[in-house]
Amino acid sequence: MNRRFHSLQWKILIALILNSAFSIIILLVVTGWISRIFGDSPGRDLFDGFLSLNPLIWIATLSGVALCSLPFGFYVTQGLRRKIQTLSDGAVFWSNGKYDHRVNLPGDDEFAQIASQWNRMADRMESQIDTLQNLLQKNKELADRSRKLAVMEERQLLARELHDSVSQQLFALSMMSAALARNAEREQLSIHPSLQSLNTMAVEAQTEMRALLLHLRPAGLEDRDLKPALEHLLQELSEKHPIRYRWQVDDLPPLGKGVEEHLFRIVQEGLSNVLRHSQATQVHLALKSFAHSLLLSIEDNGVGFSDEENRKSSYGLSHMEERAREMGGTFKILSVEGKGTRLEVIIPIKKEEKELAHPNTDR
Repeated sequence: MNRRFHSLQWKILIALILNSAFSIIILLVVTGWISRIFGDSPGRDLFDGFLSLNPLIWIATLSGVALCSLPFGFYVTQGLRRKIQTLSDGAVFWSNGKYDHRVNLPGDDEFAQIASQWNRMADRMESQIDTLQNLLQKNKELADRSRKLAVMEERQLLARELHDSVSQQLFALSMMSAALARNAEREQLSIHPSLQSLNTMAVEAQTEMRALLLHLRPAGLEDRDLKPALEHLLQELSEKHPIRYRWQVDDLPPLGKGVEEHLFRIVQEGLSNVLRHSQATQVHLALKSFAHSLLLSIEDNGVGFSDEENRKSSYGLSHMEERAREMGGTFKILSVEGKGTRLEVIIPIKKEEKELAHPNTDR
């Protein structure tokens, strides 16, 4: 109760009552003062009559004035209280981070102007929060991109070091072991089988190294489209590996960088699997463009694998399948032991890409 009487509404109400009472007292004093100056007058008689009244009558009169002022004062202060409460509620919402709340006070008085200023402040706060969140997202994207670039740079450096050192040494080892095996075979030495095994291990290690380099060296799409990037990769592989590579890449519609990157990584992963596991002598890659889709296929004449072997090496395959699904496509692999493996990825072409690829020429 004590706290309630300390509210602004009651303070204003008490001020109105006191103001009314003091107004009556001042009126009587002024009236008496005037009557004394101008002599006998009805005003002086009235003033003298009030002075001669019993104090209880004075108290009753002032109480009556206060009671008469109370309804009017309560009406006035109730409207003020509602407006102040509305502003207070708005401040509570904003202090709790709910900046979408708006204070609605009709009219054109000072309270409505304050509400309008607060709403504009809330608009600015919302705008600043949106800006901060956008900056946070952009900073995260830049940080992710920086990490990816750092990883790519490290991988390129590692690939270059491996190519210049270990890869060259493995090549020299395979050449020397092959020459020693041929000499031992001519001389019919007993160490020929051991040298032949050494040569086989050197060739296998070299093949593994080439596959690893294919993974580590992310041949770029930064400065070229998907078709020339694939052709460059296949041409480079055909010059460095004994496998015979054939490819057919159609002219492609404009694709998003994300789609091109995913397709390129699937090709890298597929060719790496061929190098490491297939023992193939021929590989055929095709990327065909149809009206509503793209078809990527990689086929080799290697040893193939069974379902059990497929599960053992499922990490690379599942990674390719995940990339295909992220593009809204499908991934399928068919392998027959002793005959080879065929990998297929089908990607739908979006409407905008089809329109860019086949523009409407009707006039």
